[in-house]
Amino acid sequence: MIKLDWPGAEELLFERSQAILRRFGLEHPEEPVSLFFYTVDSEVAGVALNFDTPANSLHGAQAHQRREIEYRNQLFASERGWQQSHYFVAHPTRQIDDFNRHGSCKYELFEFVELAAWEDCFNGNEETSEKELEDRIVTALWRVTDRLVKAKAFDVLKRAAPFRIAFAFHDGAMVVLRILDWPPVGQFGCATAG
Repeated sequence: MIKLDWPGAEELLFERSQAILRRFGLEHPEEPVSLFFYTVDSEVAGVALNFDTPANSLHGAQAHQRREIEYRNQLFASERGWQQSHYFVAHPTRQIDDFNRHGSCKYELFEFVELAAWEDCFNGNEETSEKELEDRIVTALWRVTDRLVKAKAFDVLKRAAPFRIAFAFHDGAMVVLRILDWPPVGQFGCATAG
């Protein structure tokens, strides 16, 4: 049984993320970005780095809302529609948001970062439960995100407010880790970044 290099995988993800952010910023200097999104692939071989724009995000959110309203109106018009109402309103895949939580990013799979330690663990080369693997990955994504924010790695992007940093496991719900560039909150003043 080999001992996996979790710190090395985390460092690799941090370094590659910085480089990919710089590259995206250089290739799309005028493109406003509202979301930076890690997706862990189904084989846990690594993560895709994705970027979304405010226009694409709003379009996706509006389309999702239209589908949900149509479905809910049909469901709740039926005699027994109330029986699973909580699921069809509150489940993460059914919730309505003001950003694209459910659709494709404009720059889907901009680049993929392979992480052999994660893949080795997923394939059973170390005695790790599925929950432990998931928890280690979430911890690594949090730490990498925090380091990227502290290193000002997102400053190379033309960020739109609010700018979300998120992740999801393959076919799982999106989880927002951090929001930068909070928009003004009107009469109560401005929110702080970070």
